[in-house]
Amino acid sequence: ACTQLRFSSDLAQLRGDDPAKDHLMKVLAPFGGMPDAVYLLSDAATQQDALRGAEKLVPICATLQDEGLIVGFASVASWLPSHATQRARFEQVAAIDWPRVASTTRAIMDEMEINSVYFDPFFTRLDGYADWEKVSIDPTAAGSSASEFGPGLSGTVTATTVYPAAGVAPSRVVARAREIGGEAGFRAASIGLVLEDLTAVIENDFFRASFLALGAVLLTAIIAFRTLSRLMLVGLPVFVGCLLMLGGLAVLGVPINLMNLVATPLVFGLGVDIGIYIVNRHEEEGRADIPRVLRHTGGAILL
Repeated sequence: ACTQLRFSSDLAQLRGDDPAKDHLMKVLAPFGGMPDAVYLLSDAATQQDALRGAEKLVPICATLQDEGLIVGFASVASWLPSHATQRARFEQVAAIDWPRVASTTRAIMDEMEINSVYFDPFFTRLDGYADWEKVSIDPTAAGSSASEFGPGLSGTVTATTVYPAAGVAPSRVVARAREIGGEAGFRAASIGLVLEDLTAVIENDFFRASFLALGAVLLTAIIAFRTLSRLMLVGLPVFVGCLLMLGGLAVLGVPINLMNLVATPLVFGLGVDIGIYIVNRHEEEGRADIPRVLRHTGGAILL
């Protein structure tokens, strides 16, 4: 670790790219060590059909990973293939002369003076590869409940877990998966997808609430002050305050999120008070003693 030690006066480098972290993310992804996973769900009438659906998603996920949209994925098909896939693989494996493999291995071990008795379970397993019934995996016989089969399989639904790359929206991953998959039907589930939909709803409501708040403020100001010049003076603090607020967020790199969106309409309602108090006090003082207005009302507002 000390060989990577370096000193710098550039504070921006503290938030720079971290290649070691990126590699670690790729390592952890297939084992569920990543946040904000997206689940591609395959529904079917039977478990075997659901497993075949999960197998169809594997090349799609591999393409997504090659394109850099995801950093990894985990599929139930990797440890529990459908019977059709198992049988196709068995037909290739069965062509191997397993008794000869076992006898040759035993002979080599004897020459090396290795006690092959300890490896009998391994050789017994090799003999079983000549019989499809002995090596096939039947999900229905593996346990009484689907949850015992492991993560990703529940009844007749399989879940393929994908981990979006940093900065890639879950909706983009799902859209690209559907584009690649074509006829491979699946449902998508993710907290990230829910948050995207929720954000869209709140943003829409935010603009509606902001316009309503701004309209109510303008209507109140028009009734109270009537003249355009005084209306502009009343609205000036709100206008300048919004510029400072949004400009400050941009300079500091703070993104617009759900929390500060909710607070924005309050800025209109609270900010307009400042202009109203100052303009009212100015008129009460006969529009002459501006230092007095700023000393009294301005001081209270500043506090």
